[in-house]
Amino acid sequence: MLSTLILIFFVVGPVLLLMASGYSFKEIISLTKVNLQGTGGIYVSDIGTDTTVFLDNKEVGRSSFLDRSVLVQQLSPKIHTLKVQKPGFREWTKKVSVLPKKVTEINPVLIAEKVSFEKINDKNSIKSITEAFSKKTEEAISTSSGKIVFDNGGIEVKIFSELVKLKWSDMDEVPQFMCFYERCDDFLNISITESVKDVEWFKNSFYALVIVSNDRVYLVELDSREGRITTLVFTAADFKVITFNKPQVVSWKGKIYLKSGNNFYLLNFDPISV
Repeated sequence: MLSTLILIFFVVGPVLLLMASGYSFKEIISLTKVNLQGTGGIYVSDIGTDTTVFLDNKEVGRSSFLDRSVLVQQLSPKIHTLKVQKPGFREWTKKVSVLPKKVTEINPVLIAEKVSFEKINDKNSIKSITEAFSKKTEEAISTSSGKIVFDNGGIEVKIFSELVKLKWSDMDEVPQFMCFYERCDDFLNISITESVKDVEWFKNSFYALVIVSNDRVYLVELDSREGRITTLVFTAADFKVITFNKPQVVSWKGKIYLKSGNNFYLLNFDPISV
């Protein structure tokens, strides 16, 4: 009898205390479920310095010169709204699912509030950039199912009609955003509903691609969890033309260049210092 009363006290006592503190019975049940499920976390990676992270409209961290990432722990296992702000850059927002006893890694792709481009006129620069384009073209492989643009870093990137297809050759190298409940996929398809002419890695990372069509330049994030972020960055009209002429993009010395006909342009995704 005494043991039963003690058990009832330890079960009911905390509930009565919470109710006395103003919690409703529904809220208490919710808290109990969270406690039983366990909490999770979000790791916001590679966001540079002086970047502020918000979760559900509450500031939860800021990056610094020494620590360019932000870790948020003890989160309820549900869908949260993640927001990243950095001076000079567009605000980045995404829905993020937090799972119990797991840290979800997020790699925000930040671009300038005002992107820009500049035409390359220097002959020496044009010569070097032309060589970079030529090398990329030579390394591309045409197949019956599309053109393999890249096959390095364990990732094959192929373009076919309106699709960009990515395939990882080593499952150990598959990023977290390709894994769902302990199951990981080794392939990813991206569609922009336009004929894809060329692709390039954004800032030499494996988190986003620059994709060019006949008249548009897109920045497409690979992470499709809770919806893929696709940003229209430039249109042909920005360059005073109706369409691009056999457009190509290439990364050279950490910067991205667009080739249209005999014209070369540097695409600026970062803020321009004045």
